[in-house]
Parts: sequence; C-alpha cells; structure tokens
Amino acid sequence: MAVTCPPKNLNIEYTGKSRTKYLARIPVEHSIDDVLSPDYFGPLQANKQLMIGDLIEIEWQDFSRFGELQILAQSPSTNQVVTRLRGEISDYSEVDIPDGWEVRWVGGDAHYGIVFDEATKETGFMTQEAAVVRINALDITAKQAQATRRTVDSVSKAKPKPAAAKAKAKVDA
Repeated sequence: MAVTCPPKNLNIEYTGKSRTKYLARIPVEHSIDDVLSPDYFGPLQANKQLMIGDLIEIEWQDFSRFGELQILAQSPSTNQVVTRLRGEISDYSEVDIPDGWEVRWVGGDAHYGIVFDEATKETGFMTQEAAVVRINALDITAKQAQATRRTVDSVSKAKPKPAAAKAKAKVDA
C-alpha cells in the first residue's frame, strides 16, 4: 500500500483568485520520494479540493526539511495527483553537539528529546536547534559542576597545616 498524506496534515494557508496554497506537515517517517509520489496527495484531492496550479508548501513535522510543490495534474479515477517540485527541498544541516549528547525525534507532543549516554534527559523541543541550545547549556553546567567537584575533592584530601603557635603575652606581676 502506498504511503499517503494524513488528511489532518494538509491545511489551507490561503485561497486566492487563481490558486490555493496549502501547508502539508509531513510525518517524519515519510521520505521525500513518498511525498513526490502521485499517490501521496491523491486521496485528498476530493475533500481538500486540490486543483491544477495549487501550491503545497511541505515541511516535515520535525522541521528537518521543507519545500514547495505545484499540482500539475489530477486523476480522480486512479486517486493520484501529479506534482512538481518548485526549487529544491531544503534539508537540515547538522550542528555540532558536545560528546556524549544526542538529539532524537521522539514524536507526538514530546517532539525532540535530548539524550546523554543513552538516557533521555528532556523532551518537548520543537526543533533540533532548540534541543542543541539546551544541550549546550546542560553541558556547560555539567562541566562547571565537575570543576567544582574536583576543587572540593582536592581541598578535602589536602592535609591540614598545623596552626601557627601564638606567642604568649608576658604578664608582669
């Protein structure tokens, strides 16, 4: 069975005199090839009133890719819509993440999560960039805590110096 766009993920952005512009939020597990297939938007042509010339802005739910399609042909009998990609599909650029940290798509309301040493630390980040900003803050805090621990350990392991003897005051009697 062909992969198709979930109906709830295709919404009208604006209706114009000559064309309508839609926004399709693409599930993360759908590939670019899935989206470019004539079967992808085919089942939506009737209830969404897709017409030749309409534009569909596509963005993946994790904001990792985006682009724009134009509808060139429809085939209600085969449930297909032929689209053309207008320009390139922009793909997410990797960012530097400190060692041991990772950003993972969790999905649902959790969106992206941040993971350290295979343990999920936090979730709910709408974009990878937002998760990386938080990772950097956590990483800096962890490094500062380690530096503090090292200082405390070195101080607590140091042998105390004997107190200096105070000179006794002469008391004249």
